[in-house]
Amino acid sequence: MSMNRSSSSSDQEQFIVFEEVPLSQIAPKFTTPFNQETTIGIVTINKPEKMNALCVKTAQQFRDLFTSDKIMKNKNLGCIVLTGAPSKTPGVKSAFSAGGDFDFLLERCNDQPYNNSGRMIQFYNSFLEPLLKFSPVPTISALNGHAVGAGLAISLATDVRFAETSAKLGVNFVNIGLSPALEIGMVYEVVEGEDKLREKALDYAARIARNPPIATKLCLKNLRMQQIQGLEQMITREADAQAQAYADPILKETITNLKKKSEKK
Repeated sequence: MSMNRSSSSSDQEQFIVFEEVPLSQIAPKFTTPFNQETTIGIVTINKPEKMNALCVKTAQQFRDLFTSDKIMKNKNLGCIVLTGAPSKTPGVKSAFSAGGDFDFLLERCNDQPYNNSGRMIQFYNSFLEPLLKFSPVPTISALNGHAVGAGLAISLATDVRFAETSAKLGVNFVNIGLSPALEIGMVYEVVEGEDKLREKALDYAARIARNPPIATKLCLKNLRMQQIQGLEQMITREADAQAQAYADPILKETITNLKKKSEKK
């Protein structure tokens, strides 16, 4: 399967990787004379050594990609699949995203609340605005492992979610696990194995991409109008609450201990 692969930054660390796969290679049965040039985009959070944890650079590269011509002016793009880079460490499971990077979180703990509020608004908007406002095509999350905290929030901003059987979805802000994700409709389907998950997500993306692009984009625009109502206010409230929490020395101690524990693995 041939792909066009690129990064959102040239010689910098590539935390966000973008690939394009022709629809004709994913699902030849859906190919018609009208969509022979159609492609599926694959966006990968590429930080497997840290379970694809999120930092400022990741956020900036994500936003840069979704505001670039690769996506915004790509007339062939029919759908986007978002996933996490697979684990390269034997015995360590893959993750979609473990949420905020420990170093990033500790930086917030050492900063002032009035700074953190603005920084967190910018951080969340770098992920949520591209998915809910900018993307001209539908988006699908392929949850190839744990999606925690901000990682889960990003996946919820996509239009459809598929999850690998070992994936756990959690909001560790309040230490509550969301285990019944399939039953409540958070996940469209649970798939066994990362390869089969990728295949399922791409097949679903192909089913979307085969449709007339104008009709798809108009439907997407109408659906997103409801999704983004009150989004700015909710992000601001969440950022303010987190800014206050970062000032708590107990939180700093907890994050420090978690970081030390992860480094021993």
